[in-house]
Amino acid sequence: MSKIFEFNGNRQGTFIDSVSKTAMTPTNVTFKRTEKGQSSFFLKENLIEQINTNRTLIPETGDFSIEAYINLPKVIETGAPNFDSYPIISQGGDSFSFYAATWYGNANGNLRLYANYQILVGTDVRGKGWKHIILTRNGNNWDLFVDNELNKSAIFSDSIPSADTLIGFSTMGSRKFKGFINKVAIYNHSLSEQERNQLYQEFLQ
Repeated sequence: MSKIFEFNGNRQGTFIDSVSKTAMTPTNVTFKRTEKGQSSFFLKENLIEQINTNRTLIPETGDFSIEAYINLPKVIETGAPNFDSYPIISQGGDSFSFYAATWYGNANGNLRLYANYQILVGTDVRGKGWKHIILTRNGNNWDLFVDNELNKSAIFSDSIPSADTLIGFSTMGSRKFKGFINKVAIYNHSLSEQERNQLYQEFLQ
């Protein structure tokens, strides 16, 4: 499997891309011991928090995959949260934002990909412990996998803007992730079934 980028708190405990060995810029992000490992990172609610990779990592065109380990609290919302969203990763604001939970349109707290007004809505993973998430792009085909099960598919074509890739933050509305992230990886191809199976087994360890 050829990676463009990987941050894994379990292995490193520092804000370094393990592929390029370059440093990233964290803002109000801290490591915290969790049941998934000693160094998952935690993004504090109500602060401007993010990890800026300082590079454009998601290809503008062509195939790629994103893998993440996430753990969201069971948020009890009172009334409409009014576009609140918890981004796992973004590039160019809502030109490409992959949310762990969002309240917008028909996504009532669900996983959601937003790419230039084209949308893929998945399941609700809040309050369900650690989840293994994979998003793949193969041509115009987008697939979302949760715990190694196909959760949602969509077909649309669009280019992704050239901008700094952000973890835990989207410049669209200054949206912030609230919860734990243990791993984020970007691959330069659409992961095969065999590769997804292997990554899920690594997640379970």
